[in-house]
Amino acid sequence: MSHRLPSREASLRRVSLPGDDVGSVYVRASSPGGIVSRIADSIEASQVDGARAFLDIARRVLEADSATRDEALMFLTVTVDHLHDVIGVAEARGARLDAAEDVEEEDDEDDDVE
Repeated sequence: MSHRLPSREASLRRVSLPGDDVGSVYVRASSPGGIVSRIADSIEASQVDGARAFLDIARRVLEADSATRDEALMFLTVTVDHLHDVIGVAEARGARLDAAEDVEEEDDEDDDVE
C-alpha cells in the first residue's frame, strides 16, 4: 500500500447520482479532462437531458388538460425526482466552481509571495 499523498491536481469530485435513495458519491478525478471526469460529466449531462425531455412531455400533457388525477400525480412525482437530480447536479457543479476559485486564490497568493 502506498502512503504517498495525492498530487495537487488530484481532487475529489462530487457526482450526484439519479434517484432519491442513492444521493451522491465522490470520485477521485486527477484532471478535469480525465476519464473519470468525462464519465461524471456524461452522468450529469444525461440527468439534465432527461429532465428537459420529461419537462417537455409534462408541459404538453398539462397544456392538453386531459390528464386524470392519477396521471397528474404520476407526472408530479416524476417531476420531483427529476428536479431532485438536477439540483444535485447544480450543487455538485457549484462545489467544483467554489473549489476552482479557492485554488485560483491560493495560486494568486503563492505568486505574491515570490
